[in-house]
Amino acid sequence: MVNGFLSILNNSAALKLLLVVLVLFVNGAVQVSAEEPHPYKATTADECIQEKECVWYVLDKYTLRPNQTEMDDEKIILWTRDVQIFTVGDEDAAIPLRAEIEEFLKPINAITPMDVRVDKTANFFLVVTDDIVGSYRSYYFGLFDKLMPASMMREIGLTIDDMAKIETPCVQLSNRNYVVNEYTSSVSFVRIKNLDQACWKTDIYTTLGARNVGDVFPQNGTNLNALQYFILEILYHPKVKSGMTIGEFKSVFDDVYADAIEERK
Repeated sequence: MVNGFLSILNNSAALKLLLVVLVLFVNGAVQVSAEEPHPYKATTADECIQEKECVWYVLDKYTLRPNQTEMDDEKIILWTRDVQIFTVGDEDAAIPLRAEIEEFLKPINAITPMDVRVDKTANFFLVVTDDIVGSYRSYYFGLFDKLMPASMMREIGLTIDDMAKIETPCVQLSNRNYVVNEYTSSVSFVRIKNLDQACWKTDIYTTLGARNVGDVFPQNGTNLNALQYFILEILYHPKVKSGMTIGEFKSVFDDVYADAIEERK
């Protein structure tokens, strides 16, 4: 699945010192040309893992620089607290989805230092609905379900008119907090009619900070590929800290990559 994104800056008057960056991931925006020159020989995800230049290219060009910035002082933002995911919305679709999410999270939890789980005390909501605009409006004003704080939606700051223009299977909204240097919350709206496409898997994956990896080496149907898991290993290595700059990350990448390769032997 190919993911695109839109970054929106929202300076909250209520929180004054809090700068929240919204990253909106939608399906089907970024394509990588087969003719585009790149500094690696790999042609598959498995081959890329074995080639350090390929892994760095994916990280640097697609994951760490979603806005195509050339500045090395761009910060890397990751989760540092447990990620608690809960499905809401249409109960007939939302409740069965929880078991699928738990199964999907098993290999991810083998990688990340924090626990990623299905939990009613959520900081990541998956809203299963065929009326994304209506659901967004209801959650925004705190009328639909008390589980999701209306303040979370207002903090995101995306207008209802903006939501009405989006026609993709999933719409992901994530708060990346550059004051405390971590992800603080995420909301993903999943269309019931598109559940079989499992775009919610990509939404969970990209919210962990590993953005756009599938743009270079597409994932296996609705499943993540080996490179996508490997990128998570790199990002959540003990030497990589949320809030460090790309320049700081560069200085430890060789050691981190070597450790991650050694772990696979």
